[in-house]
Amino acid sequence: MKRSLTTSLPFLALALFGTLAPSLALADLGPCNAPIKATESLRSYHAVVITGPGAAGQTTMDLVRPDRFHVTQSEIEIIAIGNQAWQRIDGGAWKTAPGVDGTSVFATADSFKPQGSDATCVYAGMGLWRGQPAHIYKSASTKRASTSTLYVFGDGLIHHVDSTTSRGRVSMDFSQFNSASVSAPK
Repeated sequence: MKRSLTTSLPFLALALFGTLAPSLALADLGPCNAPIKATESLRSYHAVVITGPGAAGQTTMDLVRPDRFHVTQSEIEIIAIGNQAWQRIDGGAWKTAPGVDGTSVFATADSFKPQGSDATCVYAGMGLWRGQPAHIYKSASTKRASTSTLYVFGDGLIHHVDSTTSRGRVSMDFSQFNSASVSAPK
């Protein structure tokens, strides 16, 4: 079944950000504050988000502050630049997508933040992520029934997050720091 933007955008928002939607105020997370702030300060990045088992729930995103994003998930692709947006389904022709605003969706994009007003974070030491040395941080929230493991490379940025919530598992890879781009479809 092909989805329209009206039905797909809430699905995308839930799949991308619903399990890890940012809280209104970031709790003092001690050792997590520095890598979170460094990653939030990036002008742009690329992310691959996998929800559920396997790559069936895979979404790719390119995010450029303050108001550009390009999201691809299974059969739907959406690009937003400011208050202009386009969508296409199954690789078809691009069509305008009224009602989508780059700033409102982008505000929820920094899903690497540990969630919950009771969220805590501890430094768990050094480890490896895909063969690369990484500082490992563990966060948890009892109220949100969530746990996250953040992998921070020597550049001080979050490169990977594994999270588990009552809604399931989410894995996120971040790359192309300050080099991801988003442009209008041609």
